[in-house]
Amino acid sequence: MLIKKDAMEDVGYYDENFYYSQDYKLYIDLLKAGKKLKQLNKVLYELNTEDNISTKHKKEQRYYANCARRNKKPANK
Repeated sequence: MLIKKDAMEDVGYYDENFYYSQDYKLYIDLLKAGKKLKQLNKVLYELNTEDNISTKHKKEQRYYANCARRNKKPANK
């Protein structure tokens, strides 16, 4: 994703309350603020999909993503 710095500033950057889904929450906030997101179709980075935060904390990531979707602040865990 490419995101302009001023768009990040407008939504307050990452919400650290969404520890396991900060990117997801940021995208929701940007879209709600009417910001445009663009996606490159060229691979610049290859994600490690084994033994990473997403695979180790799938349940927590799902919880935080659901909070972001429902516009609710997650409970401190």
